[in-house]
Amino acid sequence: MTAPRVQRDSQGRWKNVNFDVEGGGDATVPEQSAIVEGSEIHSVQQSHGTIFADRDVKKRLKVELTRA
Repeated sequence: MTAPRVQRDSQGRWKNVNFDVEGGGDATVPEQSAIVEGSEIHSVQQSHGTIFADRDVKKRLKVELTRA
């Protein structure tokens, strides 16, 4: 998650703008954007570019997407 932090000078002009970045996700997709509502969360140790080829990820994804 990214949160802006702004400091202003005495005239109200922006002096410093910083973005606080909290961990979570895989450094490409933020964790909050990757959560499917109602699904179970199963962490895997894969990078964004290789997660599609992981056998366990494929099995878990199939379960999540095909359950009735």
